[in-house]
Amino acid sequence: MAGITARYVLVTLEKEQLQNRTNKLINIYSHLEEKVFDDNSQLQSSYDALTKNYSQLKANLKVMEANNNHLQEEVKQLKDKIETLTQKKLQFNTRKSPEEWIRFASNSYFKSTERKTWSDSRRDCQDKGADLVMINSKEEQQFVSELNMGGESWIGLQAIKKRISRFVFKWEWRWMNGSPLQETFWAPGQEDASPDYNAACCDINGKWIKRYGSKTFICEK
Repeated sequence: MAGITARYVLVTLEKEQLQNRTNKLINIYSHLEEKVFDDNSQLQSSYDALTKNYSQLKANLKVMEANNNHLQEEVKQLKDKIETLTQKKLQFNTRKSPEEWIRFASNSYFKSTERKTWSDSRRDCQDKGADLVMINSKEEQQFVSELNMGGESWIGLQAIKKRISRFVFKWEWRWMNGSPLQETFWAPGQEDASPDYNAACCDINGKWIKRYGSKTFICEK
């Protein structure tokens, strides 16, 4: 009887040990399972982030390629414009008189190389029996723009202070002989007259701009 009891106790102890080992293994397995799940979640998040970044990089690359194509087209257009202007300059050179005057329609034009203020430029033109150019048509505007070859030169347009009422004045553009403008070719944002400014031609698009200081000038007679 004592032997059976001892055997029972021994079996019970072994069973408890096995159960403890089993529980321990179950805990280890659960911990490993949770760790694997967490690792998989992190890997999935990293994969999703990388996929998103890759898609964004592809989109950015596509935009950059489009911008590059656009810039190449602009460069080509600028090269074509430079070539056209160069050819027109050569044509102008063949039309110059010994005094560097160029004929257009019924008038002659002189493009200075010296830079002066607007007032000094006008005096220089008057000393030549001419005056600063007054542009009255699209054709003349195109001619002056080409004559100027993309630079900025004074034309005969100045800001004049005009009385509206006893105490109210405004500034407006007038040709130097006092005549109002018939047709204008202002660059965007340049058409408002203001003191100390006069008009020059031309910006890169061949439009009028308001400036101060010293510039070359164009005479007409």
